[in-house]
Amino acid sequence: MKTQKFVHLESVSGYSFRASTWSVSQIIACAKSSGYKAIALTDYGVMAGAIEFYTAAIQAGIKPILGMKIKIKSEQSDEFNFPLTVLCKNYLGYQNLMKISSIAFDTPNSTFFDYPAIDKKVLKNYSEGLIGLMGGGGCEIVNANYMGIDEAVRVAKDYKEIFSGDFYYTVTPVDANDKAVNLITSLAEIKMVAVLSFSDYITTNVDGVDLGKIIYRNSNFHISDTPYLCRSQEQIVEMFSRSDVCANTVKIAEQCNVELPINRAFHLVGKSEYKHNAEKHFVDLVKEGICKRYNSVTPEIEKRYLAEIDVILELGFCSYFILFYDICKFAKENNILIGPGYGSSKNSIVNYALGITKVDPIRHNLLFENFINITKNKKPQILIDVSLGDRNKIFEFLENYFGNEYCSRIIMYGRLSVRSTLKRVGAILRIDENKVNDVCDAYPSFITSNHYNSKINAIDQS
Repeated sequence: MKTQKFVHLESVSGYSFRASTWSVSQIIACAKSSGYKAIALTDYGVMAGAIEFYTAAIQAGIKPILGMKIKIKSEQSDEFNFPLTVLCKNYLGYQNLMKISSIAFDTPNSTFFDYPAIDKKVLKNYSEGLIGLMGGGGCEIVNANYMGIDEAVRVAKDYKEIFSGDFYYTVTPVDANDKAVNLITSLAEIKMVAVLSFSDYITTNVDGVDLGKIIYRNSNFHISDTPYLCRSQEQIVEMFSRSDVCANTVKIAEQCNVELPINRAFHLVGKSEYKHNAEKHFVDLVKEGICKRYNSVTPEIEKRYLAEIDVILELGFCSYFILFYDICKFAKENNILIGPGYGSSKNSIVNYALGITKVDPIRHNLLFENFINITKNKKPQILIDVSLGDRNKIFEFLENYFGNEYCSRIIMYGRLSVRSTLKRVGAILRIDENKVNDVCDAYPSFITSNHYNSKINAIDQS
């Protein structure tokens, strides 16, 4: 980091809905081509892109700085929330930021399109391992300055205390020499750090096609010829009249050293009376299930289930299978509809014996090797369909099984192809199907020509 002169401490990816069209891979590629050794991802209220960003940055030889943009509720009025950017210094900070994000989304009045807000008390409780960045016209410090310089200084010192001194006031090239800002930061004894507008993350210019204008047809977006992220460090430093604010970005980047336990297996054992003798319990359950499933246990069946047991015990996955056995047992005892199992899990006679699946792999000649590959030591995927109305019962069961502190719900993102997206948008906007098909037929040629824009203009004129 010694050769670095500037580090981008704010960037917004497509995981910030309606705020960016940049993918994580685009951000990393642009940073790498511009010679940056570190970069931060600070999406609005979510950390859904953190793992993808972390792994992509590591592979590119760039230091990933994990963070998030959140809003702090005003203590004076329910109508105002103030933006705050938070960065993780270490793994504890990463865990605390995840907790903050979860609490924020559970807070009443949190909406999908306006990223959620938290109370300052929550921030205080989970501030360890975090760095706070605040600045700009909409921040709480500037708002407090309308009530006097003393109030602005008080707010700044309050945040400095919350972050144990790791709090910075962000400035752009425009306000780096602002007298009020310099006075407040001087009296509050906080340092300033350079940031650049992340507005150019809203749109992506692909061979002349403004994707942002396609998403926001009624907005007047402007894309600079060279987005800030794609400019060299020397170009960025020249934009600021003060060298210290750029140097502080490097100092902050050096403080951020999050190491995520990627590709590490975690074997949780449930609150079961058999947890201290899971292997014996697992074997007993399988043998009992085999006797129930088959009227006569042939040598072929015996050889198959014993071979599968050996592999599962060798890989240390017995607790994993007991978990799914307990889930399916709970579902059946409580009249919760579950599916017969699908995917490669049907290839295991152990799953069939435990009642996890309902497909006999012997009868259908299904290979166990398609379910578990012993050479990869990778935990197999077992998929179970649960009736929609009963899923909360399963969630409650798992929280009791492992303990609430070990359970978390996750989100899954789906991606649509260009053609399917155009067709869906066309249907929503009730555009003539033939016209939509004309636009779809123009793909992918429109990316490198004016044909697409002519199609859009034709739709506008109609």
